[in-house]
Amino acid sequence: MLEAGLQGLILGLILSIPVSPIFFLLVSTSIEKGFHNALVFKAGIITSDVMCIVLIYFGLADYLSEPGFQIPVYMIGGIFLFFFGLITLFRKKKEVQIQSSFVPAEVTTNFFKGFFLNISNPAVPIFWLGAVSIALVQFKSVEYAVGLYFVILIATVLFFDIIKAWLSDYIRKWLTAEKISLISKFSAVAMSVFGIYLTVKGVMLYKA
Repeated sequence: MLEAGLQGLILGLILSIPVSPIFFLLVSTSIEKGFHNALVFKAGIITSDVMCIVLIYFGLADYLSEPGFQIPVYMIGGIFLFFFGLITLFRKKKEVQIQSSFVPAEVTTNFFKGFFLNISNPAVPIFWLGAVSIALVQFKSVEYAVGLYFVILIATVLFFDIIKAWLSDYIRKWLTAEKISLISKFSAVAMSVFGIYLTVKGVMLYKA
């Protein structure tokens, strides 16, 4: 049990380090809309992660390991992320504004934004495929160990992402509207470039 918790903590720390397009969107959401809206955005991300873990645990692993299944996942996910980045990049400037308080009407929007952007990244289900496989091989014979492994992993990632969102919200008092707009555009460009990369990867798998 202790080993399962320790490995979940280590993997959670590793996952908290990479600076991905989703990370930039989390920071951008915190700066533009405040800490609470960023938490809702992160809740959508975590929900999609948990859904991936559950589906893979109950049998999706066989499909994710097949190249024929991965090709459309990469291409569709890449195209979705590319166009989302473009829409964000070219949206009207007046939409980029600082909100100093929580806006209840945006809860659903922010939640599903985080959910669908995360699940659209093919690297997410493929990563969880590896994580679930490792957990099952190492800890399936130990009662509750697999559950502890993923609870500690998710809790660690959530904790550090909350810290990132809080820090972003804290520093926004020193940011001008122009700088916030620049950060938003940077995250949009990063998302589009990442979408192109995933689409190309899908094409290369198809040609292989």
